Amino acid sequence: MRSFYMYDHMKRILYIFCLIFLLASCDQKIGIDDTKDEVETPLPEGGDDSDDSGQDDSDDDLGGDPEGGDQTGSGEDQTGDGGDGGDTGEGGGDDQTGGGSDGGDTGGGEDGDGEDVETGYTIRFAEGVSLESGWYDVNKVADGTVNGDINMCWAATAANILQWWQDRYVGSGNALPDGCPTGKGTTYELAIMEVFHSQWNNTYGGHAFHAVKWYFEGVNVCEGWYRQAQPLEKGSGGYFKHHWDQIEPHLYMEHDLGYTQDYNNYYIWGSGSGLDATGRLKVFTELVELFIGKGMTSMAISQRENYGGTHHSVTLWGYEKDNATGLLSRIWITDSDDSAKWPRDPVIHEYKVTCTESGSIKLSGDVYAACYPVSLYPVSGYGIL
Repeated sequence: MRSFYMYDHMKRILYIFCLIFLLASCDQKIGIDDTKDEVETPLPEGGDDSDDSGQDDSDDDLGGDPEGGDQTGSGEDQTGDGGDGGDTGEGGGDDQTGGGSDGGDTGGGEDGDGEDVETGYTIRFAEGVSLESGWYDVNKVADGTVNGDINMCWAATAANILQWWQDRYVGSGNALPDGCPTGKGTTYELAIMEVFHSQWNNTYGGHAFHAVKWYFEGVNVCEGWYRQAQPLEKGSGGYFKHHWDQIEPHLYMEHDLGYTQDYNNYYIWGSGSGLDATGRLKVFTELVELFIGKGMTSMAISQRENYGGTHHSVTLWGYEKDNATGLLSRIWITDSDDSAKWPRDPVIHEYKVTCTESGSIKLSGDVYAACYPVSLYPVSGYGIL
């Protein structure tokens, strides 16, 4: 009788042990799956990056001080966005077929504006842009430094925006100035990118708004800046300088800071703003709505929530807003470093917009599992001419 009791007791102990082991195995399996969702895809080799600590990095630095004193801040407390890195592929311009998308609603109408009544989401793209056409995606042509485009995400982004602007300019009945590049390039998707590649020293990274101002007016905003891409010749660029008096009144100057203003995250929607997560996303939403509603914008991103490490420049073409909350839920961008294969194909990417527990705005998509907006450059915010 006693032997039977001991045998029964041992069976129970063995059963409990097996149950604990099974539960532990399930927890381990769940933990692995959750971790897999949070893996961050690094920027591709050769992405234009900058180190916020101010160390000498192979990609882009903010610059601003000829002696390298006051550059990008450390961590979240920074004054600018590093931004060289990022290549965007060319997409569907007026004379092209738009790249595919990762899904989502199409804008309702030629100007890309639309509203999904059933789900209560408003989707809006820049004028003349939809998921299928109207956008551009200039891509770097090769890895490494052989052709000098490793740090040229800023130039690819600027080329996308400038070609979009020229499409609007010509569509309004204007003729492009003599010698002004437009349309497809030989090496790159856009001829404008050929100009930046041949007329700038691209040892370091740069910023899209510097490129735009040089292209339009022939002004080198970054002259003398430390570790910053520079035009090879003084007086170069300025394809519209002889028409500037007629063009400038139509430029988007809503914030009276000019059309090349850097809207940096720290004091606007970052930790320096003093806002909670909802407040930060509300401000970011309002800026994106404003810039896309008036024209176009580029965006610098970081893969670190504290905005350190690599910064990269992409082109923001459209957004989705939740009508119930009034906050962004998705955005669409093109990216010059979005593929490891060569040649890269033009494609527009969809990113989900959320907030982290600490309140940072987080973008999640098929290229980067997590990245964070550092700055917006409404370098192409122009009204109808």
